[in-house]
Amino acid sequence: MTTQYTAWLQSLAAANKGPVTLPTATRKLAYSHVIALTGPDYSGATITGQVRSSPDSDTILAAFTIGTLAYSDGVTTVPISLAAGTGSNSTGVLPADSDLDGVEYFPFDFLMTPSGGAAERLFGGLLPVSGHITLPA
Repeated sequence: MTTQYTAWLQSLAAANKGPVTLPTATRKLAYSHVIALTGPDYSGATITGQVRSSPDSDTILAAFTIGTLAYSDGVTTVPISLAAGTGSNSTGVLPADSDLDGVEYFPFDFLMTPSGGAAERLFGGLLPVSGHITLPA
């Protein structure tokens, strides 16, 4: 997929930090996903993730809520979510579809700070956000 972020996505690939495309979120509905990290036990690490309008934007559109990390059988699971509605850190706060194709793509990345270590980019990519027709009452 060619996007306005192609160069950034290529730089992630060159650094072995993505690109990752998360499952599609639906605007104004709650979003959750579990990321699986294979390898060492990262359950003691701190992970943060943000969505922005462009990779170098100073404005954070939404910050992912990070659930409790768990390690089992060589996999650390990282639950992530965005809230429903239009408040802060929600899918509804993300800008509306600008080209009327029903989906917008927003760059995101996650940073990990291992216990006793320094923060580094875990991975980055694009979060697709689908428009909605019907919302729950």
